[in-house]
Amino acid sequence: MAQQRKDKLAKYVKKVKKNVDLDKYLDELSKVYSNWKQEDAEKMVFFTRDGTMIVIGSDDKGYVNVSLAGIQQILIANGSNIPYLKRIVHNHNKGEDFSKGDEDMYKVLVKYGFKGEFQIYTPKTGQVRTMDKSVATGGKD
Repeated sequence: MAQQRKDKLAKYVKKVKKNVDLDKYLDELSKVYSNWKQEDAEKMVFFTRDGTMIVIGSDDKGYVNVSLAGIQQILIANGSNIPYLKRIVHNHNKGEDFSKGDEDMYKVLVKYGFKGEFQIYTPKTGQVRTMDKSVATGGKD
């Protein structure tokens, strides 16, 4: 049963790369999302504090269809966990702002120990926006 779950989650992992220069993460994002016009699906990219980049996606348009439990298992399988993440990025191909779903996900991740940056990336422009940390506290710091 555990192996079946592991195999199911493995299909969501699109790429794992070690030794990423975290100061040049925008270069990595431009590569991950280079085919955004043809794919038109969201991906989520996790950057760990030690420079590992983990890319997941479910090939669904408009969202990454992987549960929080699934994300945790993928991270653990790759030697990481939520508190060890430096940055989480996903794409909004049309340049939209953060959605309610984004805000809800960020709040849950913070409850599980995430202290890094939660960002959206627009492949067409290369623009990155970072969610204000006050979203996790309901505007209270």
